[in-house]
Amino acid sequence: MATQFFRANVGIILCNRQGEVLAFQRADRAGQWQLPQGGLQKDEEPLEAALREMEEETGLHPEQVELLAEHPRWLAYELPVAARRKKVGRGQVQKFFLFQVKDSATVSLADAAATEFDDHKWTTLRVLARETWAVRRDVYEQLAAHFADTLM
Repeated sequence: MATQFFRANVGIILCNRQGEVLAFQRADRAGQWQLPQGGLQKDEEPLEAALREMEEETGLHPEQVELLAEHPRWLAYELPVAARRKKVGRGQVQKFFLFQVKDSATVSLADAAATEFDDHKWTTLRVLARETWAVRRDVYEQLAAHFADTLM
């Protein structure tokens, strides 16, 4: 069966100087909030993919952010059987990057190429972990713990 793999993926944490993170509401699931993420393309390095996905999904350009950190490990989540698809397989294994949005940057989903999200808000990573799809919660809680000193 084609669903016995985990798709290589990147996750993007965008924070401000106050340690809040940008959460995005899925356009197809009102009330479901998450961090931007996306699959690696052939021969693409994770940081390249993160910058591309960030621009596509949020409209923010690489010059509007500063890379603060990279999570040292790949984090995985497994999808329920009903949610598995040929494209994502059994789940996703993700490399997360933490970027600080520069004060001069404006977030506007109208500038995004993708229409995956229809709203955004500033929140804490711990609150976002409670508001995201249950499948992602453990990964988000691990991120909150790992980046706790940076995202006060």
